[in-house]
Amino acid sequence: MKISISNYGWIEMGFQEFASAAAEQEFSGIEIHDISDEAVSGVGAPFSYERIEASVRVLAAKGLEISMIGAGCDIFDGRDIDGSSEKILRAIDIAKSMKCRYVRISGSDGCDPDTARENTIDYIGRVIDSATAADVTILVETTGIFADTKFLCETLNIFANDNLAVLWNPAATKCAGESPEETIQNLGAYVEYVHMSDYTIEDGTVTPVLVGEGELPMDEIMSALRSVSYDGYLSALVNPADFGELGIPDIVFPQFSNYIRGIIPKSHKERVYLENRSRTGKYIWKHGELIKKTFSEVL
Repeated sequence: MKISISNYGWIEMGFQEFASAAAEQEFSGIEIHDISDEAVSGVGAPFSYERIEASVRVLAAKGLEISMIGAGCDIFDGRDIDGSSEKILRAIDIAKSMKCRYVRISGSDGCDPDTARENTIDYIGRVIDSATAADVTILVETTGIFADTKFLCETLNIFANDNLAVLWNPAATKCAGESPEETIQNLGAYVEYVHMSDYTIEDGTVTPVLVGEGELPMDEIMSALRSVSYDGYLSALVNPADFGELGIPDIVFPQFSNYIRGIIPKSHKERVYLENRSRTGKYIWKHGELIKKTFSEVL
């Protein structure tokens, strides 16, 4: 497993400083929360079309990559499907340019489930062919109606496309009443990216806290991920505005890095077979990824 950190809430820090802070704490990637933000991809911004290649080189020199980018639209909202679909298509194009594997799409809370699901299916249907052609995977986050991961799985199964996967947000699914074990039982190999945040609840009030200091069952989360041999990113989703004086890079970055490295398993002693998307067969290794073994070693 690798660690990443989202730039959500850190835009004012600046691209170079943010990347340097991540590299100093040995992160493997940085995540762009909203690629449609003018401060991120507008004229003269680090990920404008004219500066993408230079920014990617800066990251590579620091040992970093873009782990994922957010499309910056609400897939549950059907009021401007044409415009929002164009945002997703632009995100796919940018992801291809920066050799980023994942584009995130998500929806807000408080939507009618059936309407939100219909809108999601419409969005995915409009963009999935472009994602496939660009070799980019669309990640649907487990937020809003899709914190019910059985409902999400049923939606994704309509497409059964290898370029469609899940971004698991354990904080959202736990708040919706699911255990990590239930989530992984529902989603299995669909999970290809994980957002890490934490919280406490007192008198019905949810308060964000640093990862590992709240109520999320981190041991259960890691156990669930190990059960599907997950080896992707664990990405910090930590808005500094939620933490007052503690919301500074010198505290947030090393705290996350040190905590997560302490709970990532050092090795997988037991081979776990991976289900395919249609649940009709199993893989020994993760489908579509190269393995560092000779043919005789495989046999």
